[in-house]
Amino acid sequence: MKTKLSNTLGITFCLFAMVLLGAGCGAKTGETQQGNSDVSSIPDSLTFETKDATSGVMSGNYEYNGYTVHFDVVRGGLNPIEELGPDSPRHAIDVRICDEKHFCFAEQAGGHAFASSTWADNTNEENVPDDARGLKNFQTSWQLHQKLLRLGQGEFMGLEEEYRALMDVTNHSPGSLTEPPPPNQLNERTLEKSVLSIKPLVTTYTQQFQIWTQPVVWIAQHSSMFIKVLTSGGTPISTYATCNHGSCGSSSGMTFKCSNSFSDRPSTIPVRVQCAQPHTNGTMHPGGDGCCTTQYNITPGVVSHVCNDDTRLQRDFMIAGAPMSKPYCGDTTVAAYAPNCS
Repeated sequence: MKTKLSNTLGITFCLFAMVLLGAGCGAKTGETQQGNSDVSSIPDSLTFETKDATSGVMSGNYEYNGYTVHFDVVRGGLNPIEELGPDSPRHAIDVRICDEKHFCFAEQAGGHAFASSTWADNTNEENVPDDARGLKNFQTSWQLHQKLLRLGQGEFMGLEEEYRALMDVTNHSPGSLTEPPPPNQLNERTLEKSVLSIKPLVTTYTQQFQIWTQPVVWIAQHSSMFIKVLTSGGTPISTYATCNHGSCGSSSGMTFKCSNSFSDRPSTIPVRVQCAQPHTNGTMHPGGDGCCTTQYNITPGVVSHVCNDDTRLQRDFMIAGAPMSKPYCGDTTVAAYAPNCS
C-alpha cells in the first residue's frame, strides 16, 4: 500500500513539474539552444593532431555521420593596437577547413591575406566540389561549430583566440550562405559592367563580397571582408574572410556595411593571396600586387596604409576579378573609414 501511494505521489509531482516548467521528468541536461537534445547520440568525433598553446597552433579532424573534415589554426603576429575594438583578436590568426579531397572550403586570413605561401598556393581548382559535396562540407562545418560550442572556451586554455577564430569560421549554416544580399546594397550598374567584362567559362560561379566594420579606439572604423562562392545551383562551395590587422569579416563584434555580387566567375577568389607577416605598426609588407606592400602606419604624411586601404584594395580585386596595384596603398593620407562596395 505504501509503495502504491509513493508511486502515485511521484507521478503527481512529475505532472505538476511538467505544468510549471514545460518539461518532462527525467529530461536530459545536455540540451543546447541549437536543439541538440542528446549530445551522446550525435554520431560525431573530434580529434586533435596538434593543440599547442605556446605556439598558437591547433589542428585536427572532425567526423560527422561518416564524413570527415580537417582544420588548421595558426597564430600570427600581433595586430596593431589602433585596429583593436573590444572584441578584436590580439593576434592575426589564419584558419582553414578542408574536405576529404583536400579542397579548403572555409578560410580566414588573419592579416589581409595568408601568411603562408603554401596555403595561398593550395587552390585545388581542379578539385572544386559539386553541389552535393559543397553542401556536405558546410553541413559538417556547421556541426563542428555546434561541437565547439558544447565544449566551450574552457577546454582551450591558452588557445582562446584560436578557439574563437575557429568558431567564427564555422559559424555559417548552409542556409545562411545561400541567402541573397540585401537588395538595397547591390550596385546594379557595377554588377552589369563586371559581368560583361568577363568571358563565360565552361563552369562558372557567383562570387559575393561583403564589407564589415567596427569602431576602433582612435575614433575611426576598422574594416574587413567576407566572401562566398556559390555554384550555379546556389550551393556554397567556399568562404574566405580577411581580417586586415584586426577583427575579421562577419566575425563577432563586426557590423555589416554593404555587399556586391558577380556571376560567371571562376571558383578562385581574387583576394585569396599571400602577404608575409608581421603585421605590426611601422613594418613593411613584402609581396607583389596581392597586398598593400607599404608599412602599416596611422601617422599623416607618412607613406603607408591602414586596414581601410586593405579593404579598398580587396574590393577592387573583387570587382576586377584579379589582383592589381593601387596608389592609395602608398599615399600619405589616413583612410579613417571603410570604403563602399562599388
